[in-house]
Amino acid sequence: MTAARTLVALLCLTAVVGLSACGQEQQEAGSFQSENAQVAETEGIYLTLDDMKYQVQMSRQLNPLIVDDRAYLQGVSASDRELGSDEVWFAVWMRVENETEGRLELAEDFEIHDTQENVYRPVTIDDTNVFAYRPGPIDGKELYPLPNSPAGERTPQGSMLLFKVRRFSLDNRPLELLITSAEGEEGFVNLDV
Repeated sequence: MTAARTLVALLCLTAVVGLSACGQEQQEAGSFQSENAQVAETEGIYLTLDDMKYQVQMSRQLNPLIVDDRAYLQGVSASDRELGSDEVWFAVWMRVENETEGRLELAEDFEIHDTQENVYRPVTIDDTNVFAYRPGPIDGKELYPLPNSPAGERTPQGSMLLFKVRRFSLDNRPLELLITSAEGEEGFVNLDV
């Protein structure tokens, strides 16, 4: 091998080794998610707000013609029951952990944003729906929903927020769920659609 070829091979090898190390320090130092994430890049990532961990278990469209989905639509307020011709039901299942010793308030302000600046707020669901997310206090060292509750036992093991979303917004992805805590702290979760 000539000196020029040897030099080129060494330079290429050095570049490959250098590029393969890119980002490794950041990944080791911060792992996949920071301890106090304010943005969750996808569902399943914990988002810390007011000393509580919020986790979107799953999000998806609901179909009232499917038996399993009908239970999720029970208790929808009379003013929200009808869908427009361009609307779909969209559910987000949330799990919350209070890791402190004290009692804390669950977030009660949620919005879905699409890339065209459309904003959707949850519809009102009455107490007959055992899967619905209900703001209120959560005791220290507890999970919401409680593991032995209907929402905690049934997959996806979270309490449901229900939205009416216009069909075109499903194409204007990513959809982001904005969570505003009881103390006014905000965090975003990118929803899988």
